[in-house]
Parts: sequence; C-alpha cells; structure tokens
Amino acid sequence: PLAVAWGYEHPKNPYYHRADVLDAIVRGGDALIADQDTNGQWVFRKKDGSTWGKIYMPWTYSRWIRAYQIVRSKLSAEVRERWDRAMQLGFTGIAKQLVETKTLANIPTHHAMGLFFASQVFQRADWAKVARDFMQRVVQEQHLDGYWSEHSGPVIAYGSVYLEALGIYAAAAHD
Repeated sequence: PLAVAWGYEHPKNPYYHRADVLDAIVRGGDALIADQDTNGQWVFRKKDGSTWGKIYMPWTYSRWIRAYQIVRSKLSAEVRERWDRAMQLGFTGIAKQLVETKTLANIPTHHAMGLFFASQVFQRADWAKVARDFMQRVVQEQHLDGYWSEHSGPVIAYGSVYLEALGIYAAAAHD
C-alpha cells in the first residue's frame, strides 16, 4: 500500500513521491532482508503466536516484488543491489519448489503469481514459464462447481486465495 500511495500521481495524493514514504518502504524491505535465513525463508508466524517452521512466505514475497516494481527506479544503487540479491534468493527457491510441486494448494498458487512479477523485474523468462505452467494447472484443477480441493474436499475459505492469485496474475500476464 505504501508503494502504491508513493507512486500514484494524483492532485489529491499527499504521498506521491514523498521521500519519507520511500524511506519507510526501504526500511520495510530491509527488515524483511534482516529476517531472511540463508535460503531466503522466514519463520511462518501465525496470529496465535504459533509457528509452522520456515517458508517462502507467499503473501510477503508477492507484495514485496510488486512494491519493488513501483519504487525500484528511484532507489539508490546500494538498496537495489541489496533488494535484488534478497529477492532473487527467495524467488530462486520459490521457482524450484513450484517445479517440484506435484499437488496444488493455495500457497504455491500465490507463489506462482509472485514469481511471474519477479520474472518481469529480473527479466527471467524461465521464471515466467514456471509461473505460467503452474497457473495453467490451477485453472485446470478448479472443480466444475467453482472450488479447488485441498486434501479431501473443497476448502471454501481458500477460494479467495486462489482467486486473488489468479486475478492478479491474469491482469499482469494476459493469459
């Protein structure tokens, strides 16, 4: 949201290209980098305080890469280098996981959407192909009644996760 507010030129937008907003965006990305492990993963922390171990958090990566698309050209070379390295580390792991994923689920679907944006930022046709191929599987696996099944039946609450990932991906990829 900060990147969109920073990048949206409109007479009534008081945040457009403000240095303090860009600084807040940089500090947010740097905090993510500081918390990454050597594989580019973070601990999956749930609202109740429990954890599920290390993960390439899809909602974090997909939003971070989209924010980066908006602000990248205005970041210092030092920040770009730091962010490039951190995001490429994570998206390399995500791409590998997607290629190896045999069963569809909401998390890898969101990963595929984020990976498509990363393929644009880093000019990686191989990542775009992985994302496109995975999203085609997602479309093909949707049940005729409109839901996706995880484990042993429909998971209605995750339908919004699938639709968000597919919608954002389709708007960007046009396929």
